[in-house]
Amino acid sequence: MKDKYFSMLIIAFLLFIGLYSLIFQDDVSLFEKRNLHTNLELNETSFLDSSFQNSIEDIIADQIPFRNEQMYAYYKTKLAFYTPIMLTQNEMSLLRITEDSSIVGKSDYMVYNLVEYDYVKYDYAASRAYNISILSEQNPSAKFYIYKPIRPEETTWFNTEFITSYAYQFEENFLQNLNPNISYHENLVTSWEEYQKLYYKADHHWNIDGAYNGYIEIVDILNADFNIGEPRDVIEKKCFDEEFYGSFSYKVARVSKPDQICDLYLENQKEFTVYVDGIKYTDGIKETFVNGEKIPKYESLYELYYGNNSFERIYDFGNNTGLNLLIVSDSFSNPINAWLSSHFDKTIVLDPRASKGRSDAYLNKYIREYDIDAVVYLMCYDSLFINGYFHIPTE
Repeated sequence: MKDKYFSMLIIAFLLFIGLYSLIFQDDVSLFEKRNLHTNLELNETSFLDSSFQNSIEDIIADQIPFRNEQMYAYYKTKLAFYTPIMLTQNEMSLLRITEDSSIVGKSDYMVYNLVEYDYVKYDYAASRAYNISILSEQNPSAKFYIYKPIRPEETTWFNTEFITSYAYQFEENFLQNLNPNISYHENLVTSWEEYQKLYYKADHHWNIDGAYNGYIEIVDILNADFNIGEPRDVIEKKCFDEEFYGSFSYKVARVSKPDQICDLYLENQKEFTVYVDGIKYTDGIKETFVNGEKIPKYESLYELYYGNNSFERIYDFGNNTGLNLLIVSDSFSNPINAWLSSHFDKTIVLDPRASKGRSDAYLNKYIREYDIDAVVYLMCYDSLFINGYFHIPTE
């Protein structure tokens, strides 16, 4: 009799979980920063090919009650289990913790797994170079530059006889097909030790010191062709109390060690106006941090503070340099957009990831309309070489 009641209790519990997951749903997991499976997907499924059953499984898995708490407990246990293993690793060993990311040695740093070879992505690197080359040839009055921040998974730092990063092959194919008149540069971080000083522990972006290092390098590069002045010196560094859980943290339910959002205040930094997708705007919610106000839970502090990934930003510093800049970037440029813009009259910053559905996402349009003198592609290796959404039509 007890077994019967126990079985009925289990069945009732499972029915409750299933019904709860199908009735009370969230569209987005801010905890993981991704879209969740919902009932809307069932409209495109069928019993005949098992897609309906598979979708139901995905929906229940995503909408199960207390999912965030379960994930946190899972990764907390997993890291506790891995701790003795990590203590035996050398400082450059990679311990895979998720499908696409690893912990480095005994450190608190996480990185993406080393870049694997992919012949489709290899060919795409050539088409990306061709796309940029065509743009430069169609706009001979503008000088084109490429600046690539470093990512650990593309380096040789972690190569062994068993694992190797193949990013260099994508880069070689890219450069072989790039117009030699385009100035190509990489972030000058030469070692893992230096990387740890300039990049976050649990996020793939550079920290504010790394961003400032990139700003200096880009200004020096541009000064080879334009007189835009020396990089501005730092007069103050300010860090905020809020704990920053970055892109890797969301993969392990935020059980990683947090980072800290900081900012640098530069000398002679003028007031400026910025329009974000056509609306006069404050870039990021910096005042919220400065005033110690409540920060939205689970949001990316990197995007909140430095600005989110909007398609178009137009910076106007009211200078009289006679020079205008176009930056084509991923989110690496967010902390330094205003710093670089301060050396020009107007600066246009475009993030092609947000160009979907826009009929005006043509670089030629911006280069000619704003009389652009310098075009800087500022993006990491996967954005530059292999991600399709960074291909912007020329016309």
